[in-house]
Amino acid sequence: MTLAATLGTLAMGLAATAAADGIYQVYGTGGYGLNVHTGPGVGAPNVGNLPDGTNVDVACQLYGDSVTDPVTGVTSSVWDELGGGNTPTYVSDLYLNTPGVGVISLTPCQTAGHPLP
Repeated sequence: MTLAATLGTLAMGLAATAAADGIYQVYGTGGYGLNVHTGPGVGAPNVGNLPDGTNVDVACQLYGDSVTDPVTGVTSSVWDELGGGNTPTYVSDLYLNTPGVGVISLTPCQTAGHPLP
């Protein structure tokens, strides 16, 4: 494969990743729901709770506090900034059906032009 072809393939892959931002679903909370925070951390004020099955608009992703699922033991420090509101709100990516666990798989908030909290 030529360098040009490799770069073209890489660019297409990056474009596909950025295009994946959008609607995702809350799952795996064991009936407790997913807390919505004012920042990407469990210590940030809680401003709501989303039950399993709720569709949410993910604007971008960033790293914050680590969250560990008490049932599976899986840990992630990726947080999703929710779109659609005047004030940014955040949820742990561990409980959304976004691609990948523990890694930023959608547009990073810094790249999307969103100020970091």
